[in-house]
Amino acid sequence: MARWGAAVNLASRMESNGASGAIQITRSTHDLIEDQFDCESRGIVKVKGADEMEVWHVPDVQLTRGKPLNLYLDVGP
Repeated sequence: MARWGAAVNLASRMESNGASGAIQITRSTHDLIEDQFDCESRGIVKVKGADEMEVWHVPDVQLTRGKPLNLYLDVGP
């Protein structure tokens, strides 16, 4: 349960730190979707309760390179 709590807290803090209407993602998500979406680097940001993180914005959630989106995320036990 604590694992999900930390992820939810980080997501909430990133949302608060991001630009209105933008989807802000971390390096791990960027690495998963970079071939399927155009992502704009936002550089390094300080996220409350976490270390500095490299983040990107995904300005358009439509597929930008014509490939189907297949993500399999390992969230662990």
